[in-house]
Amino acid sequence: EAGVRNLSKHIDKIVRKLALQIVAEDEGAELTEKSARKSNTWSVTDSNLNEYVGKPIFTSDRMYEKDPLPH
Repeated sequence: EAGVRNLSKHIDKIVRKLALQIVAEDEGAELTEKSARKSNTWSVTDSNLNEYVGKPIFTSDRMYEKDPLPH
């Protein structure tokens, strides 16, 4: 259930950011560089996902490829 809550938070964050961009464009307001739209489409893909939810916290399951401690 925690994974579903986390996914829901990420989806909410994406929707809020897209809504802000749409309203700002309709109103003619300028957004900060961080909030501004980076592409001409409203689609969220693997390539632009990090612009909406940020960098991944972990990039792999293991901290080290080799065990740093001698056995």
